[in-house]
Amino acid sequence: MSAVDIAQIANGWAAVVTSCVALIAGVVAIAQLRANRKVQREASAYEIFRDYMKLAFDHPQYSKSDFQAISRDSRNLEQYSWYVGCMLWAADEVIQCTALTKAWTNTLLGHIAVHREFLLSDQFRAEDFKHHSDALQQMITKVCRQPDAGKRNPPASELAA
Repeated sequence: MSAVDIAQIANGWAAVVTSCVALIAGVVAIAQLRANRKVQREASAYEIFRDYMKLAFDHPQYSKSDFQAISRDSRNLEQYSWYVGCMLWAADEVIQCTALTKAWTNTLLGHIAVHREFLLSDQFRAEDFKHHSDALQQMITKVCRQPDAGKRNPPASELAA
C-alpha cells in the first residue's frame, strides 16, 4: 500500500468522522432548542398565572365569588366573567406548558371551585366552556359535579380525589 492509498483512506475516514460529529452536533442543537422552548413556555405559564394572582389581589370581590350578588349587576357580571376567563386562561396555560404536578392540580382545582356557580351557569356553558382545553374542561366538570365545592372552599385534596 502506497502513501497515496493511505492518504485516501485517511481522507475517507476523516469525512465519515466529520459527518458523524456534524450529525451529533445537529441532534444536540435540536435537543437544546426543544429544552429551551419548554423552559420558556413554563416561564410564560408561571408569569400568566402570577398576573392572574395580581388580578385576584386587585379585585378581591371576584376572587371569592358571590355569584348571586355579582349577577344582579350586568356591569359586575361582565367584569366577573372576564375575571374568570383570565383565571381559566392561566389554568389552561399551566396545564399545557408545565409538568402538571399534584400540587398544581390541587391549586387549579381550588381556584376553579371558588367559581363553581358561574361555571355551572348557562352563560358560561353556552359561550365559554368549549373554548378551553379538554384537560381544563375535565377539571371544571369534576368541580361542578361536587355540590359543595364552591360554597365552603374545600381543600383541593378533596377535589383531586
